[in-house]
Amino acid sequence: MKLYQAYKSITDKIKPIDTAWFTTFNLDVELVEKFLLSQLIDKAPIELKTAEDYEGMNLELKGIDIKVWYDYRAMNTQSPKRTTVDFISTDPRSFFDSKSHNIVFHPKVIFLKGKGGAYLLSGSANLSISAWSTNKEAVMIKEIMHKENADEIIGFFDSLFTKNGLLSDAKTPLSAWRNKLSGGTSGWNFLSIACNRKKHSLIN
Repeated sequence: MKLYQAYKSITDKIKPIDTAWFTTFNLDVELVEKFLLSQLIDKAPIELKTAEDYEGMNLELKGIDIKVWYDYRAMNTQSPKRTTVDFISTDPRSFFDSKSHNIVFHPKVIFLKGKGGAYLLSGSANLSISAWSTNKEAVMIKEIMHKENADEIIGFFDSLFTKNGLLSDAKTPLSAWRNKLSGGTSGWNFLSIACNRKKHSLIN
């Protein structure tokens, strides 16, 4: 599970974490809750066995802004949802003013921010057990150190806030962090726009 180990390394580096935003087409509840969310607070997955264990984790996660956007047709419901984390069902047609059922919500992006910095993970991996356990997915990992990249990331998530009718936006919780970053260029760009037909990607 190379991707999980990379994710774990990042979360360990930037803790305590205050923001964890995820996007995916296919959503596996067990992967997110048992493996990804637990790592935000140093809770070993093996410790999560009972409803009481998850209730305890819920309390520890309260100080973190966690959101998970997924295509409204693609949640794996075999595992019950055991946390109060926002899993946001997303209809991609709202981005294109289209009635077609052939449009899918397909970005696979993870944004993590904490006291030790901020990182973006973007690539081909859905939030599913199969994607995270086979070592076949391509994912690029970038540390975010420049305003230019922060603006690109904020723009991507702001469209998700707006189209899903959330009360806030992406700019407000990230503005203080963004303003402290360097004004130079990083040598890479996040071309990701969920609100048009371009495919998201990281460009070096």
